[in-house]
Amino acid sequence: MDLDVLIAEVAKRHRFVLSPDDPVLATVTLTELAWQEASRDLEARLAAAVDLTGHACAAELRASSANIEGLSQRIEDILTA
Repeated sequence: MDLDVLIAEVAKRHRFVLSPDDPVLATVTLTELAWQEASRDLEARLAAAVDLTGHACAAELRASSANIEGLSQRIEDILTA
């Protein structure tokens, strides 16, 4: 995060200028670091959920395909009987 941009935005909105060594900017850095860690954790959880969902969908497709094949065979047996 560009602290110069933040300092300029604070000056624009609040009409006072923070210095680059103002302790309040440390909270910006801490917040940014916390969000980065949380984002990595969320990304890993989402990837795992997508993976599980993909496996579940594949299993359902296989089961549906087997059911359709069985149904097709029954229909064929009925029509040829």
